[in-house]
Amino acid sequence: MTTMHLSQIALVALAATVCFATVSEARPGSRTRSGQVHTSGGRTGSVVENTQRDRGSFHRDRTVTGENGRTATQTVDRTWDKDNGTGTFDRTQTGPAGNTRGVHGSAVRNDDGSVSSTGTYERKNGNTGSFATTTQKTENGRTSTGTYTNAQGHTGTIDRTVTHEGNTTTRSTTTTGANGQTRSGETVTTVENGAATRTHTVTNHGGETRSRTVTVTKDQPTP
Repeated sequence: MTTMHLSQIALVALAATVCFATVSEARPGSRTRSGQVHTSGGRTGSVVENTQRDRGSFHRDRTVTGENGRTATQTVDRTWDKDNGTGTFDRTQTGPAGNTRGVHGSAVRNDDGSVSSTGTYERKNGNTGSFATTTQKTENGRTSTGTYTNAQGHTGTIDRTVTHEGNTTTRSTTTTGANGQTRSGETVTTVENGAATRTHTVTNHGGETRSRTVTVTKDQPTP
């Protein structure tokens, strides 16, 4: 199989674009948030997130603890040089078994306002690859196109669209391998009334579809 795993390319596209949208526009400061996690499979857990924003840099670490006490972590670091129009991004996720996956790279803003990004990714099985994407803002989101090379040296293409409508954000991704086989995925996230609900649907090259929904409810401050 030469198509890049969709969860990995979602990390690529997201990390390569938000280093500009978030770091360059957010106000400096730190914040800690916590909440409760509920999945469509009936599982529950808790999440704690710490965020630090400074001018030109962003850091976030997130820990999710399942009902069995096992934990998964995610760390995100981004930098942005507004004068030079350049940035870096680093995102690493570690699962309960200790396996990791991540995306690391750099980005530059082009004269036409688009963002070109290059870097490497690593999957939880230890395989690595590289990618190059270009992202352009749209009226209600952004589009990204590019290419990737996996651990076996096979290449493929990446197409991703993000749209914002009210409280809902939809992210659609398609990867096409050198053999012409495709995988597609769609993530729909709605945030309202102190809760975020995310439904992720994946369709493999054989047309088989699977879906999962996760809802995170923010903890309320203690009176």
